[in-house]
Order: sequence, then C-alpha cells, then structure tokens
Amino acid sequence: MKGAAALCAAGLIAAYAGLAMAPAASAADAPSLASALGVSSPELVSASSTGDTGASSIVTDKFGIFPTAGNSYAILSTGKADEVLGGAPSDFISTNLGNGGGVDGNDLTSLTLDLLPPTDAKCMAFDFQFLSEEYPEFVGSSFNDIFTAEQNESKFFMENDQVVAPNNFAYDSKGNFVSVNTVFGFTDATGTRMDGTTPPLVAVTPLERDVETGKVKLILTIQDIGDSIYDSAVLVDNLRWLYGSNCDRSVSSLVDSDGDGLPDVWETEGIDYDGDGIAEVNLSAMGADPQRADIFIQVDWMEKKPSCVWFICWGGKSFEPQQAALNDVVKAFAAAPFTNPNGSTGITAHISSGSAVPWTEHILTASNAGYDWTGFEGIKNSSFDNLKRDVFHYALYADTLLKDNGSSGISRGLPGADFILTDGHKSWEGGFSRIQERGTFMHELGHNLSLMHGGPDHTTYAENPSFLSVMNYSYQLTGIGGAATLDYSRGEPYADWAHLVFNGGSIGDLGDSAPVLITEPMEEMTAEDYVPLQGDGAFIFDGPSVLATSTKGQFLFATINNPAPAATEYLLSASTTEGTLIGKTTVVVPGGGQFQVKVPVDSAALTATGTLKINIELTSNTLKDLVAQQGTTVEVVDLTDPKVLADGKAALAELSSSQHDINGAVLTSIKTLFDGPQDQIPSPTPSPTPTDSPSPSPTHTDSPSPTTSQASGEATPSTVSSVVAQGNHQKNELSSTGASSIPIMIGGTLLLVIGAGTVILVRRKHGYH
Repeated sequence: MKGAAALCAAGLIAAYAGLAMAPAASAADAPSLASALGVSSPELVSASSTGDTGASSIVTDKFGIFPTAGNSYAILSTGKADEVLGGAPSDFISTNLGNGGGVDGNDLTSLTLDLLPPTDAKCMAFDFQFLSEEYPEFVGSSFNDIFTAEQNESKFFMENDQVVAPNNFAYDSKGNFVSVNTVFGFTDATGTRMDGTTPPLVAVTPLERDVETGKVKLILTIQDIGDSIYDSAVLVDNLRWLYGSNCDRSVSSLVDSDGDGLPDVWETEGIDYDGDGIAEVNLSAMGADPQRADIFIQVDWMEKKPSCVWFICWGGKSFEPQQAALNDVVKAFAAAPFTNPNGSTGITAHISSGSAVPWTEHILTASNAGYDWTGFEGIKNSSFDNLKRDVFHYALYADTLLKDNGSSGISRGLPGADFILTDGHKSWEGGFSRIQERGTFMHELGHNLSLMHGGPDHTTYAENPSFLSVMNYSYQLTGIGGAATLDYSRGEPYADWAHLVFNGGSIGDLGDSAPVLITEPMEEMTAEDYVPLQGDGAFIFDGPSVLATSTKGQFLFATINNPAPAATEYLLSASTTEGTLIGKTTVVVPGGGQFQVKVPVDSAALTATGTLKINIELTSNTLKDLVAQQGTTVEVVDLTDPKVLADGKAALAELSSSQHDINGAVLTSIKTLFDGPQDQIPSPTPSPTPTDSPSPSPTHTDSPSPTTSQASGEATPSTVSSVVAQGNHQKNELSSTGASSIPIMIGGTLLLVIGAGTVILVRRKHGYH
C-alpha cells in the first residue's frame, strides 16, 4: 500500500507544482487529438475518447524529440495531462480521477481512431514515450500502470493478478507491457513532474483490415493498475502508414544520440527485422557510429548497351558516377560544422556503389498532377535491397527526366530518401564534369535533407551571391568562388548545415515509410542556365572498342568539351585499372567548343588478350585538377592469330553495307588496324558541317554528337600543341618541332596545313550564347 504520509506530502508538493511553468497544452476532443498525431482528414473516419476530459491534451512545445513529426503531439494520462510536462520530478503528482473503466476498476484514458489506410499500405506505426510516478519505488510490484495499443478490438482482462491483452502490440522484446518494468529501462524524467521515463519508442504492427470496408481501428489506452494514484502518462505522435514488407509487431527504441535519424540501437546492434537474433542490416559493420552522425547512400546508374559487330561496338553509354566526384561529397560532409556527441565534427557519408540498371531514355512521366515516379520505383524495387530502405538514401544516375528536358536532377521529397541525377540531354555535350556532378549530387541530396534553393525557402536568397551554398543555383554547377568549393552554407544569411533533417522519406522508419509517387515539378539547373567555370571541362570517349597486342600506330579517341568562354589546356590520359599508363596527350580547346583528340597508345602496355578495363581522366591546366573521368572497356586481340584477323575483316565488311553510328575517325583507325592505311569505309549516316560564329560566349546547341560518323578534328600532340579561338580568327601555336602551318577556313571548318601536307581538322561548335 502507498503510505498516507506520502500522499499528504504529495498534496503539499502538488500545490507548489501548480506554480511552475508548463509547456503550452490544451485539453482536446478526439478528432483534434487525431490531428495532432498527423492523421489526415481522408484517413480519419471517426474518433472517440473515454476518461476524464482533463486526462488528454495537445502539446506544441518541444520535449526531447517530440514532436517527432509536425508541430504538435498528444498526451494521454491517468491524471491531469497538462501537469505532466514542466516542473521537476520532485513535483509529485497523483490524481484520482474517479472515472474508473480500467481493467481493475481504476483510472483509464483511451483514444479510439477508426481509420481508412491507403490501399497499398501494409503496416502502421506511431512514436511514443511512457512516463510514470511509480518509478523507481514500485518497479516489479503490482502497482504497474500500463500503456497498450490495440488493433480493431480492445480486449484486456485480469488473470492471476496479471493483465492480459491479446490484441496489444505495444510490448517489449520480453513480452512485457510498456510500464516501469519494461526492458527498455527507465531514467529520470528531467523536464517533467514524473519520476521516470522510457526512451522514445516506435510501435509497429501489420494492418488487419476489415475485409469489406478496408478500415482498421486503433485503440490507445493508459490505465492505473492496482490503485488510482501515482499518475502515469504517454506522449504519442507521428501515426503513419508503412509500405514495405519488413514490419512485424514490435516496439523499438528511437534514441538517436547523434541526431542522424538512425536510432542508436540500429547503429550498435543492427536491424533485426524477423526477430531471429541476427541483424539483417549490420550498420556497425558498415562503419556506423552512434556517437557520430552518419548518412548512407546507395548509387545505381543506367547502362545503355552498345550495338556490336564482332568486337566493334558503338552507341553504348554508361552513366556510372565519377568516383572523384563522390569522394568530393564524402570530404564535404566530413568537413561539416556539425558537432557530434563524441566531440568530433563532421558527418560520415557512406556512399555505396550499387550496380548498373537497364537504360531507359526518360525516367519519369508528367501529368497535370506532377511528376510520376512509378518507373523509378520499378527500377529501385528490382535493384535496391528492400531491407536497406530504412537506412539508405537511393540515388540513380539516369539519362533524362522527361523528353526534351535538360534538368540536371531531382529529389523525390523535401525531406526525402530518393534522388536522380541526369546528364544525358544533348545540352550537356556528353555528360557532367566532376565539378558539375558533385555539385548536383550534393544539391539533390540537400533537398533530401530538407534544404531549399534560397535558405528558408526556394526564393529568399535564391541566386543571391551572399548565400554561399551548393543549394544556390549560382553555385550548384561551378562550386563556390575560384576554388570551386563544395559546401552548404555555414552562416549568414542562412546556415544550411544547422537545418538538416536526416529522417526524410523512409529513413529511420522501421518498416519502410514510403513517400507518394507523385511529386510537384521543380525545375532544376540545366546546361543553359549557368555561366561555366573557367577551366572546367568534360569529354566523351569515342572509341575504339578493340585494340591489338604489340601493334604500333593505335589510338584512343575522345571529344573534349570546353564549356567556358576562354580556351583551356587539358591533359587527357588513359590507364589500366592497375595504374599502367596506356597513353596521354595535351591539347588546348577553344572556348565554348568541342575538340576530338587521339591519344597514342603505348603498344607495350597491351601484353595480354581479353577484356581490358581502362580509366580515362581529363585534367585542366587552368584549375590544376582532375575535371572529368570515365571508365570503359576494350577488347584486346592478337592480330597474329589468322582467325582473329579474318573475323575482324569480316566485321568491317559487314559494317560497310549496314547502318551504324561509329565515329568516322574511330572507324578509320579500326580499319587501319586490320587492313593497313586504306580508304575509309563509307558511312551511311553523314553529318552536316558545323558553322562558325564570332560570338565570344558558349552555347549548347543541337549540333550532331561527336560520336556520330561526321569528320572530326584530331589533335596531333607531336606536331601541334594547341589551337586557340579568337572570334573569327584562329591562332595556331606549334610545338618545339618548329613546323610551320597555314590556316584555311572552309565553311566554318578550320584546316591546318602543317609541314609536308599534313592536315588537322578543328571542329568548332556552331552556336554561342
């Protein structure tokens, strides 16, 4: 029995407790309580409550992590709900409401919600935290106030002095009710008038729908057990639907010491979805640390398969990310002004390379309702492990969002868990540079983390040069300042890093909370929307797809794109994945122009036949840094094998009478490899001759891709070191060989006649802006 002296003292303490400041709370009817939990009107069929009118309230002031979503949450209590928060644990509260109704006739407060879940929802979940005055004196005793959550029917009774509630799904891993006896443990309830509290918890259960109506009923109940004194209460918020297949009846801790949206127990013990004691997602093994913020991203990319005759291939394209760009994002997060519980600063970004997925030209569809992500969801479901959806953001490198759409990317939600990068539109001239890619990646990830284009919204500081953030369109594709710094804003006028929301979309929701498939269109940056950074650049690997061992006179071809107004000197190099240099060359590309170069291949580097993986890198002399990289594969053959030689010639003969899109210079190089220098095989798809323009600023045009069969210029580093555009005039700078040259302009195409009749073609883009 609880002593009379204690009760007398309690009355005196309660009198003083009434003077303490409490968070803003108000008694509320059942529909208002449902709204505070985040239940939308279409999903709420009806709501009702039992118990004293003062035993439930809506609170807007923050307590710990509450509200966990939105701006408010609900309190249900066995006493007066507006006395729970505020004051101190020494402010003893004990109320006999006299309303009965409990399993043993004592105080009971309940909220019943009749709900109509979305048709594709599989489970429901809500966040809660249980507080009690019975801690620590009555742990293990019969005076155990309890909280229960039941679906469809409330059914509890006493048996052998124990409460039995077969429909309850709010219990701990030992099968105990949520009470002072839970294995989740109790700690001092600082900031409340209660003596102890559980950690924040999340309850999950599969939906058990009415077969005729599709509805479910949720009954939340808190009640005194053993007496009507010593109050208890529960904070409840964020009632939500889950769409994945991973949920079982469960309650787990929401404690997140480092604030990264991943509960500590996930980061230390992993996520055990099926309850067999083995974690299906072992975050600790992946490097997670509950004392330092982590963010996990899986990256997949589209792969367009090439057309091939034998080993001679064309038309393929990989959208695989540039590793250097991803490394830059990791470094930017590591340098974040984000203080962790262990005293370190920064956020650990874990970017996991996934795999190639089938190519589709347009990943989204559009209607009056917005962007439809159904196609994206199909790719994600087939490639992304469903067990990781509660932890990993999912990024897809794709071709284009929509037809005739040159957007650089899009985020699925704000906050969210999915985003897309797209650089396949013709305006990107073959793809992102490293600076463009890393900026777009961090920009779209920023939307997932609830960041906007203009600080507090999309407009206030949008394109304001003082808003030093990659979220600012002014810096997304160029970086910040001359050093092209990759960063979110750190101070005035708005500090992005201080406003990150880590648990968007499905992140942190045990059971996979899915965002809607329709999102509002948000036009992101295109290639035409920005002033390029001087010295930036990208390239397209033109070919060939086949090389030969121990054979001199072979070349790799690539078309370099210089988007900036002024000429830039680049170094293009190719190496094996083991680091063996295959070849390199230096070239100066006119501003706003494209330039095809051929890289002499070191035949000594090709010693074995078979598939060879090659890394190609473009370095800018202006920026003194790597600006683009691409991986590719070629087939290395042995021309001393008669069958190989015969097969190669047969393939070339077949190509001579069929349609293809092989770059002209590449095809000539392959024919030379097998037949020796002879006439070029006729191409059935001739390309128009580019025109010349005097304007000094670049534009993105509808000119033919350099991977088509048009004649393209070839830089010969051993003879010409650079070609620089100056309006309508061309200046050529020769290498130390001292050879003279004669520039001839024919129909917008510059021909450099060097020495004894050697001709170099320089193709310039035919439009500027």
